[in-house]
Amino acid sequence: MLRILVVEDEAHNREALLEMLKRLGHEPYAAVDGHEGLELFSKMSFDLILSDVRMPRMDGLQLLEALRQLVPPEMPMPAFAFMTAYGRIEDAVSAMRKGALNFLSKPLRKKDIVALLEEVEYRISIGSAHQAETDAHLGDAVYASRAFGEVVGLVDRVAASLASVLFVGESGTGKEVLARRLHEKSARNQGPFVAFHAGAMPETLLESELFGHEKGAFTGAEQARIGRIRSAHGGTFFFDELATMPLGVQAKILRVVQDRSVLPLGATTPVDCDVRWIAATNKELGPLVTQGSFREDLLYRLSVIVIDLPPLRDRPEDIEILTDHFMREFSEREGRKPLAISQQTRQLLRAYSWPGNVRELRNVIERAFALSVGQEFGLELLPSHIAESQRSREIRFAVGTPLQSVEDRMIEETLASCNGDKNQAATILGVAPRTIYRWLERREQEQRGQEQEEV
Repeated sequence: MLRILVVEDEAHNREALLEMLKRLGHEPYAAVDGHEGLELFSKMSFDLILSDVRMPRMDGLQLLEALRQLVPPEMPMPAFAFMTAYGRIEDAVSAMRKGALNFLSKPLRKKDIVALLEEVEYRISIGSAHQAETDAHLGDAVYASRAFGEVVGLVDRVAASLASVLFVGESGTGKEVLARRLHEKSARNQGPFVAFHAGAMPETLLESELFGHEKGAFTGAEQARIGRIRSAHGGTFFFDELATMPLGVQAKILRVVQDRSVLPLGATTPVDCDVRWIAATNKELGPLVTQGSFREDLLYRLSVIVIDLPPLRDRPEDIEILTDHFMREFSEREGRKPLAISQQTRQLLRAYSWPGNVRELRNVIERAFALSVGQEFGLELLPSHIAESQRSREIRFAVGTPLQSVEDRMIEETLASCNGDKNQAATILGVAPRTIYRWLERREQEQRGQEQEEV
């Protein structure tokens, strides 16, 4: 028997589906929209969530994204399937990329529902619930650059301390990976590591999720919950994307940090709670303090040690080693040989600016592995925006043009196409970065000589 959450705003469809699931011997629950679905999910576990796509307040895709942020990394995601009367292929592709198990078109057919339930039962039976993976293996820090090596060294040095740590860096730079490493290197490594992202959760559910609640504390609180913070007792609590925390909740978090105790909703007596605090943000919190949207006293408490993470574009020497690492990861996961990556593909990967950082690189490698039919990772397996990011412009030279002029023009045009990034230009031209620097020094000296002659 599966416990199933049906999220459907149309009453007739909702009731019909509930009745069908009951007749098939399962335990269905109903929610009229994504918000109500999240509330039910926070109170009990489900094997399958069957959600409409288009709903008021929170649609199905937003619900799936919120659940992915809500479920702790160490816990399996429940199977998730969509149903819709507007069966667009773009929506189906987007749903699958976000981790959906299926995308059913309305009107629903019984045989499709039965097939979906059998798939969920099979996945449960072999212990492989449909679950999105984290950025890398727990505590893995894969790098070759000196810049990231210094960050890892700092993490290892402060691990033994109980001081709070704030990681600052763009999304996808590896903040949670380093937070896990810090936990594993600490004396608390036998305790739990609890990661929490508040941004995906409605504020009405946030306090209950963080601090827990007593039985009967509010309508629907049929049993007590200890909350996420107390579940990290004796270990480490990691706040991801701290800047999204509402002001009212910030004040209560400050009391927990100061008093080392938690007051669950509906309780009159605080409960002791011993955790090591780690936080992360992709925004500078100083300006938010000035604007009044973040508490200065809480920032001081959670940022005894601040560690800045460099974006991937500032450490291009890590791109190749990360590419090979992710290729091995997907090879082991799928039971296939790693793809041979062409030199031209490697050059484009290294030259790309990676606005999504390590997470984006991992997704690109996973995509290539999934789409490949042969054993080579060529340009055709790259997303178009990467494959075309360094599309060369045609440059013509007359016969007899001096080689020095040809070289000057090629370097000049390549630098312009890379917005002045010398390492990217060197990679595209197939030369060492020092060649570009020497060329720039020579051009600067020539320009100074011309200016002196003019004077």
